[in-house]
Amino acid sequence: MVWGASSHYAQEWQTKADSLRWMLAHHPALADDRPGAARVYAQLAFAYACLRRRDEAYRWAWRALRSNWHERRVPFALAVAAGVVPGEVVLRRLAARGHGI
Repeated sequence: MVWGASSHYAQEWQTKADSLRWMLAHHPALADDRPGAARVYAQLAFAYACLRRRDEAYRWAWRALRSNWHERRVPFALAVAAGVVPGEVVLRRLAARGHGI
């Protein structure tokens, strides 16, 4: 799933966070794949950062790093959580390069 700026749901962060948490709860085998789990955790961190729920964003970012310290989405989530850059700007720039969170 690519969450680029062109997605109709790109701004529905709570829905994304709820969906990712549901997926983790109903598919516990996801946690067994460390890089895959890190990706989901980092996506959760980004969603919570965009919701301005910093504590949760930092908690999920930390879980992502513990699962896979190479996870490339973590710095974006941390930058948004810290207020360095808005999440929408990150999404636009990534989408311009053909990527998403």
